Amino acid sequence: MSGNECYFPYCKNNLVDEESGKVTGEICHIKGNRSGAPRYDSNQNDEERHGFDNLLLMCPIHHDIIDNDLDLYTVSKLKEIKAEHEKKNLKGIKPSKEIVEQFIFNLSQESKISTVDQKGGQVAHSIININYKDDIDSEKKQDKEIIRFFASCLDRPAFQDLFIMERSYIDFDKAMEDTITAFNTGTLFTRNGKKVASSKGMSYLSDKNLRDKIEIIVNILRDIRDVFASDVRSERRETIRKEQGLMFWFDSKRKEILKIFQNVCEQTGVNWNPRFPRERFSREV
Repeated sequence: MSGNECYFPYCKNNLVDEESGKVTGEICHIKGNRSGAPRYDSNQNDEERHGFDNLLLMCPIHHDIIDNDLDLYTVSKLKEIKAEHEKKNLKGIKPSKEIVEQFIFNLSQESKISTVDQKGGQVAHSIININYKDDIDSEKKQDKEIIRFFASCLDRPAFQDLFIMERSYIDFDKAMEDTITAFNTGTLFTRNGKKVASSKGMSYLSDKNLRDKIEIIVNILRDIRDVFASDVRSERRETIRKEQGLMFWFDSKRKEILKIFQNVCEQTGVNWNPRFPRERFSREV
């Protein structure tokens, strides 16, 4: 009934990779599966809590989104999302309990606990411990690869040379535009429109803290382009050189970008330590 697509409206991410068969989707609980989990309902019994009617299948990105905005993604809202998605896939067959458990097994590691003459406490025939370690490791690895790609986008003169050294204001503006595109789409183009590198865009970062920092960088890049459009594009190079305050602003903003991104690299274990300005210019200015 999922159609092998994330339940989140308009998301087309597959739950199972069609080529490798690897499960990439995640099981999301409408009402939390344990105390303290988002939308937890203490009145639910275990059968209801882990039953099909309380489950959604989503990509990691949208799983994180619904669990981090509880005001918007309420129980009633998620039930509506579930109903709408399954309505579009009426040809599908409602999975049996065994199929649901198999999907859980594919995303977890199972361990059993036997009890002999147990008195009090928890009584269980078997306990499924959903171990997300492998998933977390995979997410961290993907985040690291995305950040490495972003580092390559910033490893250019447009982000490491003083503005006074710019030979082409048009190329400078294009570098800002191309970097915004790369961060959003995961594709870096040359000024001539040729694709030179690709990865995934910032929406694929599993760590919300990383996404927030990259979003800050993108907003700074947009501010740079806005100021460039209003104060630079129509002016001659000689005129801009006289505007010390404006040149300082462009330099300070790019330095701010590199400082934020350096923190991102440290957070993800990416070895990247650029200078602004680059050493070969720092002695000349």
